[in-house]
This record gives sequence, C-alpha cells and structure tokens, in this order.
Amino acid sequence: MTDDVNMLGENPQTIRENTGILLEVSKEIGLEVNPEKTKYMIMSRDEIIVRNGNIKIGNLSFEEVEKFKYLGATVTNINDTRDEIKHRINMGNSCYYSVEKLLSSSLLSKTLKVRIYKTVILPVVLYGCETWTLSLREEQRLRVFENKVFRKIFGAKRDEVTGEWRKLHNTELHALYSSPDIIRNIKPRRLRWAGHVALMGESRNAYRVWLFNDAVSTTRLFSIDEIGDSEMRPRIRHRLPGIHLTVGENLGKKLNQICARQKFQHNPLSPGCNETETLGHVLGFCRKMELLRNNRHHKARTGIADVLKRRGWEVYEEIHCVSSLDSNRRADIVAIHRTQSKGIILDPTIRFERDALQAQHVDEEKKSIYESCIPYLSEKYNLPTSQWSVSGLLFGARGTLPKFTWNILKALGLRFF
Repeated sequence: MTDDVNMLGENPQTIRENTGILLEVSKEIGLEVNPEKTKYMIMSRDEIIVRNGNIKIGNLSFEEVEKFKYLGATVTNINDTRDEIKHRINMGNSCYYSVEKLLSSSLLSKTLKVRIYKTVILPVVLYGCETWTLSLREEQRLRVFENKVFRKIFGAKRDEVTGEWRKLHNTELHALYSSPDIIRNIKPRRLRWAGHVALMGESRNAYRVWLFNDAVSTTRLFSIDEIGDSEMRPRIRHRLPGIHLTVGENLGKKLNQICARQKFQHNPLSPGCNETETLGHVLGFCRKMELLRNNRHHKARTGIADVLKRRGWEVYEEIHCVSSLDSNRRADIVAIHRTQSKGIILDPTIRFERDALQAQHVDEEKKSIYESCIPYLSEKYNLPTSQWSVSGLLFGARGTLPKFTWNILKALGLRFF
C-alpha cells in the first residue's frame, strides 16, 4: 500500500501524462490506484479560470474538488488557509476540553498547567502553521483561543475596589504568562521553514514550488547574490507567498554566508546548537538559542534586582504600567530609593550583537517606550516625575557586555559583572 502521493503540474496535460506513467508503473508491481480516494484539484486565485470538472485518465475518472486533506492539513483550490486555521482552533478546543479538569484543578501548580498547554494543546493548534498567511482577523481568533486557555489556568481575580471576583484582563494574562504568545510562536516557525526551503536546492519539490519569478509574486523575502557559483547566475530572487517580511541588505548577506558554508561543509551545524544551520538560526530563531537567551535575560534581571535590594532600593520586578497614551506596558525592574528620592526603570534586553552603537540604540528605544509611563509610576509609588529615569540595558546573546551598558551599571553603583 502507498499513501499520500501528491502529483503537481502546471497544466492538466502534464497531470494526465504523469498520472498515466504512475498507473502503468503501479500495475507492474501489483498496485492499483483507487479512484474513489484520489482527487483532482486546480489551484488558482484567478476567479475566471476555467474548471473542467472531473478529469479522466485512461479508464479512470478522478473527481475535481475544492478542498481536501493532505498530511493532516486542509488544502483549498484558492490556497486559502482560513479553513485550516479554523479547523486547527476547533482541534485545539477538543484538546482543551479533554484536559479542562486538569487546568482547573487546585492540585496542580500553574507552572505545570502552562506546561500542559505547551505540550498538549499548542502543538495541535500550530500544526502546519509554517505555511499560514495570517490576517488580523485570524490573529485575533488565535489570541482569543489562547486567552481562554489562560483564564482557565490562572483563574479569577478579586477586584481591589469592589471586592468581587472577575476574569483576568488580557494585559494581566500576558503579565502572568512570561513566554511568547501564540502569534509570536508562529512567526519564528515560518521563518525557520523559509530558511530550510531556501537551502534545499532545485532538486527538491518544495524549493521548486516556492520559487517564483518576479512577475508572479510581489512578496520579496530575500535575494541571493552571486557567490562564485556559475549556477547561481543571474541573481535568483526568492518569492515566498504567505510570508510578509521587510528585510534589508543584512539578511541577504547572512543568507550568502550560509550558502557559502554549505559549499565547503556538508550540513554545517549552527554554533551552540546541534541542528543543521539555517537562516532561522542565523537570525536567532533557534529554539535552543531562544532558551539560552531567555535564561540569560532572567539571570541579568534577577542579578540586577538582587544587587539593588542589597544597596537599599525598593525593587519591583515585572511591573505592569500604563503610558500616557493608555498603552499597557510591563517594566522588567522598577527600583526606588526613598532616601535619595530617586526612581529608575531598568529594562535588560538580550539581543545578538550587531554593531558598536547597538547598546545606545537599545537605550533610546527603551526610553521612548517607558518615559511615557513615568506619570503612572509616579502616582503609584508617590515619587515626583522629575526624580525618575529610564535605562535600557543591552546584554549580548553570546555573553558579551557592551561598554555603554557597563557605564550605566557603573553609574548606578552596580559593578558586579
């Protein structure tokens, strides 16, 4: 028995020829094609395309359909992923209700419940998400589903004003759930898949399907410049439908570096990881490296907080605050020195090292985000707004400490690294 065989062609004539060859070869080895389980579909977003109905090949007739299941995912004739996303959410609901008693049990810790969500529910919802095209409506549906699960995990909260129990707001849920949300989980997976496809080569079907000419697609992901191989000339432009990214020249250079290493090494491994190096690894979307960055961020935050506490500061971690534009933020560290009448907002950030000015840019970025939250924190902690300051602290993902960050820590008296 042979299952999940998929044949692609640019026109019906190609499909007839290839399927005829398949039928003949199958008979030679004693296999027959089941016409009832074999479907035919024309995939095009052009509404005026002529659809001829069933296709007949030899003595067999194959039904033309608008959608069918392939490898557990729904494929439609207009390449629309909305039905698939809706089906994935329904499957996630089935998993959710199967473990609902565990998620609401008082015998299990919230950490264990979150782990159940990540290992049982989330993989079912995100199956095949690498090929999704997400609109704002689809993103909202996925977030609504995830927030429903989180409300079951974290329970209700007693209102400080009315004293009544109420559901947690979305901002409160995100503050309690420290990992990336479901949308931020999808985007790195799509980029990792794009990196794998880009390195497959023209001998692989996935590479050929995803490789389009300039006149066919309008979504540019990256381009490969000449790297000395005559087969790479002229420049090949990779067009990946469904992945909308705005990237610059640096991404092309990074991809060139991977291709160059692939020429001299067989499946080179990414530094710090045992996986074959892809574009996703270079851009920092490797799961192992992500865990290392998260661990380094936690160490940096807790280390700074502990030293501040020993120096007589009031320290609050992961504090929810509201900007002057009513945007919800979460500050990593809010520290107050009552004797000196001084307050600081510190936000350590872990990023891959890029250039000498990166730390300064991170500091400016954090100031633009959190300075608008100073009036809210000033009222909350009863400290004048003029006594507050914001500092963004960049720590290199590879373990480096920029001089700019060192000078900020030194000015605060935090010379402990």
